[in-house]
Amino acid sequence: MRCYTTLLALPLLLLVAFVAADEPMDFRELKKILPAELGGLALVNSEGQKINANGQKFTQAMGEYEQADGEADATMNIVDYSAMPQMAMAMTAWQNMEFEQESDDGYQKSTKVRDCPAMVSWENSGTGSITMLVAEKFIVVLEISQVTHDQFEAAIDGLPIDALMGGAPATTAPAE
Repeated sequence: MRCYTTLLALPLLLLVAFVAADEPMDFRELKKILPAELGGLALVNSEGQKINANGQKFTQAMGEYEQADGEADATMNIVDYSAMPQMAMAMTAWQNMEFEQESDDGYQKSTKVRDCPAMVSWENSGTGSITMLVAEKFIVVLEISQVTHDQFEAAIDGLPIDALMGGAPATTAPAE
């Protein structure tokens, strides 16, 4: 009987372990991860928030970036879904497929950036975006406009992936 009870309890324990999740990072800490510069654009504004709706918790930090001449701009969002990993996986279902589309106007493709799954879009008019899943809990979205493709690639290279993965700290945002 004891073995039978253990066998019945094991799936329940596994379910609790799967559903139990970490608390999301404090949005103030997420804001500190926002780089001060991204692809030649300077951070001009940052904000953050925490949301708890019926126990479904997530935090978010957003940075607004501009080029000195005011021509180019970008927005970066980091959302921490630590408490809802299933939501992060559902929102990035594309990570399990290979996709590539190209036209005279630009391209869209699935890829990996520093081993993180990503979906990248580029329009030859100077607009680009990337959505990526970092450490299976952070969704990072960068939208940038009025830039060259090289600036777009530099902005992608400047994303704070290592800091989100718990590695080297990013260049922190200036104090407010």
